[in-house]
Amino acid sequence: SIIWPPPRLPPFPYTPLFRSEGLAPLRDGTGTPIAGVATAFAGGRLLTVLPAETVAAVSAAFSQLGKPYLVDRDGPDGYSCAGLTSTVWTQAGIGLTSDLAQQWAQGTPVPVGQLQVGDLVFSTDPRTGLDDVGLYLGGSSVLSASADRWQVAVRDVVDLSAAVRVTVPPASPAAPPAAATGVPPTCSAPLPAPGTTAGPVSGAWGGWSNGQIPREELCSIGGGHRLRCDAAAAYNAMSAAYAAAFGTPLCITDSYRSLSAQVDAHHRKPRITAVPGTSNHGWALAVDLCGGVNVFGTAQTAWMQGHAGDYGWVHPDWAQADGQNPEPWHWEYGSLT
Repeated sequence: SIIWPPPRLPPFPYTPLFRSEGLAPLRDGTGTPIAGVATAFAGGRLLTVLPAETVAAVSAAFSQLGKPYLVDRDGPDGYSCAGLTSTVWTQAGIGLTSDLAQQWAQGTPVPVGQLQVGDLVFSTDPRTGLDDVGLYLGGSSVLSASADRWQVAVRDVVDLSAAVRVTVPPASPAAPPAAATGVPPTCSAPLPAPGTTAGPVSGAWGGWSNGQIPREELCSIGGGHRLRCDAAAAYNAMSAAYAAAFGTPLCITDSYRSLSAQVDAHHRKPRITAVPGTSNHGWALAVDLCGGVNVFGTAQTAWMQGHAGDYGWVHPDWAQADGQNPEPWHWEYGSLT
């Protein structure tokens, strides 16, 4: 059991030491004290006592349930994964930046068998290194702002082996569980395995109609362009990898296209645009690119053909050089109908 709220502890900020009467260190199965957690007897039961900062951080995170996942945001209208953990722990009195590597470095690594509520649990990906983070709740439950849920939610995490406790500052930062790659984290955007694509599937999502998705449901990728948030995270990661190869990020001319914009585009270019209300641009899952990707046979197009699938982006068959309507510039997130 956990005492919630905890007994009175020193006010914020403070070094998390348990000085209250009747408290003793919590010990693991080998008898080793678990740093940052205490125990107390109450009503004939041994209870776990968490620091007041932990209680405040977890409570603050629960209060944000349902807020949308937004790339590189730390509230109040939406959050990235690291933005949520940064905000709730900072509000609780322990300042964290919104950088995953720095969050890892500020805590002491915790073995799976010693995890406690509020510990930061990280996910890793070979393409990005540290990729996601949330607050441990018990069992396999983690509260996070992850791209695969599009919102702040409680999700099951199978691998809990990468975790730190920020109420126990390390004597020296531990090496992260995955090396940085230079590609930005995606907050668990559902990327297919390299060289594979799933589908084709309908682009419809969220109960919205094509071209009538509220702006606040989408995430910015810069320059006024917006996509569904998981697609945006994947696009940003792909653009960063492209920039590492060519020195500049991807050049983009079009992304989400509202119904009225589809009508206008179809009026001006009826031969090469979809019937309004049917375009995958209207699902915020398609982009039109420039800067060399708009021409077949360039180094930029070759890079996209070789690497876009690693980030979930697909050049549809109809847009190939030998397709029904060749468009080297048009790419979609996933294999869509």
